[in-house]
Amino acid sequence: MNTLDSKVNNNHHQNIQIRNTQVSYSPKVTAAFQDEIRNEYFMVTKGQKRFVNRKEKLGGLSNQNNPNKLMSQALDLVTIDIKLQLEKAIEAIKTTRGPVPQWIEVYKNIDLDVLSLVGLSILMEAVGGRYTKNKTIARLGRAVEMEMFAVRLKAFDQKLAKRITDQVTMAHSSMRYRIKAAKAIAKKSGFDLTAWEPQKQVKVGAPLFNSIIRVTDIFEEWGELKNNKTSTYIGLTENASEKLDDMDFNTSWMSPMFGPMIVEPKPWTSFYTGCYLDDSVSAQVPLVKSATPKQRSLVSQAIEDGTLARKLDALNAIQATPYEINPYTHSAMLWAWRTNQDINSFPMASRLPKMDRPDNWDEMNAFERKGWTIDAREIFKKNREIDSSRIVMRQDLVTASNMSQWNRFYLPHNWDFRGRIYPVPAFSHHRVDSIKSLFYMNNKKPVGEAGFRWIALKVADNGDFDKVSKKSLDERLAWVDDNIEQILAVGKDYESTVDHWSKADKPFQYLAACREYYMVFCEGVGFESGLPIGLDGSNSGVQHYSGAALIEDAHVNLTVSDKPEDLYEVVANHVRASINRDDPSDPVVDAWQKNGVTRKIVKRNTMTYAYSSNLYGFRDQINKDFMGPINDAVVRKKLDANLFAITDADGKSDKGFMAAGYLAKKSWMAVNEIILGAAEGMDFFKQLCRACSKEGKAMMWVTPLGFPVVQRYAQSTQKKIKLFLYDREVEVKRRQQVSIRQYDTSVVDKAKSAAAVAPNIIHSQDSCHLHMAVLECLNTPDGIRDFFMIHDSFGCVPADADDMYHAVRKTFVSLYTEYDLYSSLKGQVEQQLDNPAKAKLPDLPVKGNLDISQVLESKYCFI
Repeated sequence: MNTLDSKVNNNHHQNIQIRNTQVSYSPKVTAAFQDEIRNEYFMVTKGQKRFVNRKEKLGGLSNQNNPNKLMSQALDLVTIDIKLQLEKAIEAIKTTRGPVPQWIEVYKNIDLDVLSLVGLSILMEAVGGRYTKNKTIARLGRAVEMEMFAVRLKAFDQKLAKRITDQVTMAHSSMRYRIKAAKAIAKKSGFDLTAWEPQKQVKVGAPLFNSIIRVTDIFEEWGELKNNKTSTYIGLTENASEKLDDMDFNTSWMSPMFGPMIVEPKPWTSFYTGCYLDDSVSAQVPLVKSATPKQRSLVSQAIEDGTLARKLDALNAIQATPYEINPYTHSAMLWAWRTNQDINSFPMASRLPKMDRPDNWDEMNAFERKGWTIDAREIFKKNREIDSSRIVMRQDLVTASNMSQWNRFYLPHNWDFRGRIYPVPAFSHHRVDSIKSLFYMNNKKPVGEAGFRWIALKVADNGDFDKVSKKSLDERLAWVDDNIEQILAVGKDYESTVDHWSKADKPFQYLAACREYYMVFCEGVGFESGLPIGLDGSNSGVQHYSGAALIEDAHVNLTVSDKPEDLYEVVANHVRASINRDDPSDPVVDAWQKNGVTRKIVKRNTMTYAYSSNLYGFRDQINKDFMGPINDAVVRKKLDANLFAITDADGKSDKGFMAAGYLAKKSWMAVNEIILGAAEGMDFFKQLCRACSKEGKAMMWVTPLGFPVVQRYAQSTQKKIKLFLYDREVEVKRRQQVSIRQYDTSVVDKAKSAAAVAPNIIHSQDSCHLHMAVLECLNTPDGIRDFFMIHDSFGCVPADADDMYHAVRKTFVSLYTEYDLYSSLKGQVEQQLDNPAKAKLPDLPVKGNLDISQVLESKYCFI
């Protein structure tokens, strides 16, 4: 691949002071803008006509799209039960002394029909989001609070109430954001209402929860034991889950919090001016998510004085990129979902068959009965997961189908408190493989010979058969040539080739790449392609530590080599050698020696080490990523047993927990010996943070692109509240405990701050690199204008991939040539401290001998 080998002219190397680039935006009121407004309204209100006669009020509108019959039939039952509860409570307080329960006076003033509807919607949302019972009750309480807000607002000013109702109904499908929007608008108009304390929210939400659980056959509670602690979740009953399969596919009961746009988002010019067209919507999408008041002030000041202009330009360019739905992967997903295909990482469309009690149950001994019970419990748990994923997948498919009706759509973006970009809509390319594969860039270009090679590389990388993605570029292209018939077959017909592409590392992205390869093969290199080509960092965290400290032997491809370095394989080799030295008479050691340790097993451990993951985190990752799928396959009868599991005398399996803990220790020792410089850098960051915490301050820093980061982790306490909640099994109300967490924003949580500072700093650095790469592209005449960016993945259309390849390298070198991360942070902390001399700040980490300019010619650092 000659273009990848071409040298970058150092004379054109641009320092970190990248010149300002304006992103054009034309706020014309076109037909498309009118369609966007109608589309936003449609997302929220389609399906609410069935409830138009139910006195829809502010905040009481369902966030369901065309609620299904199951919920429609339950609505009256819930309303009647709440009314009976209320009447009994009112009678009871006439003959008793003491304080009146807070919920009684509240419910007396609320339209109970509306309350029932929003309550059912929130519980269905709890199933899809896998909310705990505590969280669900709190959300119900916030919904009731909003109803009271509506009642009092109407009494204050009926016209104002109607205007706000219309605004937030059109703007938001989420109860949370309707509440925020309505309160903000009302406050500006002179009406203010003190927010309820969390204790009041759960106490007022509990009666609504009780009624829904008691009189409907839709929801039930289920518990999961983890780390000797049981968490209670909301799930569907078996009857409701069966009816879910029969629902009209084109209906949905959960609107996204914010959806994609069909016109270009408004550019960011202040903290609340970006994204959506309607002011009441954009006011609820902040430029920085979860920003503290201090950070909001600093960001606003940076915008005003121009310090943040360049980073804003990059963000606006990213969200101005138009997309369309990839018709081939969309069609394949619909087919795979409807036919319940077994595809790597793709959710199941149907529940697993429930285990019926054996006919010979009475003849079984205690050990056999316990074994059956354990197996049945695993299927029960798996079916709960399936219910949750089915709800989310249905919503994603509905959103994809809606977006496929438009010529183009956009994803508005904002930042988190570290400056990392995130799409505002839940439906985005930052999601799992199947959803990511749906995104196709609308501004297509003829691929050319170079673009065709990039498509071929992504075929190899996304398939990763025979671990070809870890081989040289020439070997990857040779693999494509050797498997061209299979690739073309996949690109032509996904149904007949599903047994092949479903086994790919990234099945749907592999399918998308094969389709594009097939189209270019048929139509030639003049074919206009919008397939996103992502250039991914090889362990971004370690790359940034290595760049900051100029560490040469980091195994992350910052130096020139003919073949890619593979840090994960280096760690795996080290772990295998260590395990082979241990005693095989130990069943855990024997299992690992026989079954082996692959790079994939230790990949996440290695990747997250640079972000302060600890030994316990390593164990949890191995449990979830490696043992989880094995245990899942056992439950689904695809495997007979987990070969890593240890069974106790009672026949209870640990599901590989001990084996995960053993491997985590081996992995932890390996990464600490192999990954040079990261440990020293993390310790340096923690010492700076602790110096701030000792003075009761949150550590702050400004990135090279002028973004102010404020790390605020407040001390919290857990408050336990006793409530009478309905128990479905015994059909009575039992006194149960609900926990809520309260934060004291005036006290810094020193432990959390120290644990989080290293990943937060490195994330702010990779964000800076991403924005710099975008600006480099924008500053190049006839350069890249459309972007597919995901943190440490730099994407564009195939025709632009060569230019992106060089831009990413150039800006990485610029970042660590013109900016000394460690000395800059130390200097900024010294300015924050009242007594820096007494703080005993750490010495700067010792720099290595890496020639950072080698990145310019390294093939594999971002590929």
